[in-house]
Amino acid sequence: MWLPRRVFLFALAILLGFALPGTSSAAGLNDTTERVQVACHSEAAREIVLLTFGQSISSNSGEAAYKPRGNAINFNHNDGHCYVATDPLLGADIREDSHVGSIWGYLCDELLATGRWDSCIIAPIAQSSTRVTDWAPGGWANHLIRETVEGLSANGLVPSAILWGQGEDDASIHADPAAYQEHFNEMAASIRSFSTAPILVAVETICYPKNQLVDTDKDTSVAKWIGQEAIQRAQRAVVNHDIGIFPGPDLDFITGEVGRWDGCHLSTYGLKAAAAQWKHYLVQALRSSSAMIEKHSSGGVLAGR
Repeated sequence: MWLPRRVFLFALAILLGFALPGTSSAAGLNDTTERVQVACHSEAAREIVLLTFGQSISSNSGEAAYKPRGNAINFNHNDGHCYVATDPLLGADIREDSHVGSIWGYLCDELLATGRWDSCIIAPIAQSSTRVTDWAPGGWANHLIRETVEGLSANGLVPSAILWGQGEDDASIHADPAAYQEHFNEMAASIRSFSTAPILVAVETICYPKNQLVDTDKDTSVAKWIGQEAIQRAQRAVVNHDIGIFPGPDLDFITGEVGRWDGCHLSTYGLKAAAAQWKHYLVQALRSSSAMIEKHSSGGVLAGR
């Protein structure tokens, strides 16, 4: 009974353009039909390169698809090519309905509007319902991080920042904040073996059934709130500027029907709000990271001061 079901799901995954967790083939959306392939890198352009990962808030689960207005490029880790960015983004997983929006096109527009960059390259690898252990060494998704950085490098690109958006699946009534911190730190250490890019950590733990803003089960609601608070504390505790780990936005502030189309995933308003928050923290982190590099390279004195 197990084998036919596995074969059926694997065939379905291939038809839909993505693969099952734990397989060694493609992960996330990989259907490039009707996509416009473009060069990944331009020597003349001021580029910002973002590797985004985590679970469904960081994948293609937003209320509606969006096509960025600016020069946003989608790096697909599955084939090593780049395409004009449009939702759903290649590389991250996708829902089986029309709710396939993402934060990252909106973020690119926010960043390009500052005038600091000419192009925004997104390398999304988020996979829904993943836990921090899935991304830590030994987890099924861990290899995607290194392979994506290597794929970018093969195209002349280096991540400007790595954006982590995950926590809902760990914020249960059985939440273990100490284990969360341990596994996150192991993951960050593994990333440091091949990338020095600043890592930004979002605070995110909220995911409720449709039209529910809180857990209404009297037997689990308090335990769920405690679990969420525990993981929120863990996400804040892993921030360490000395090793290039910076705070990201607190996406748990985006709540209610206006912010979440199904009680869990972001509405169009929520996607825009998340992008604006990510922009704020990303610009801060890049400024801090640059200052740290200048300090180390100048023997402890910040250059230009």
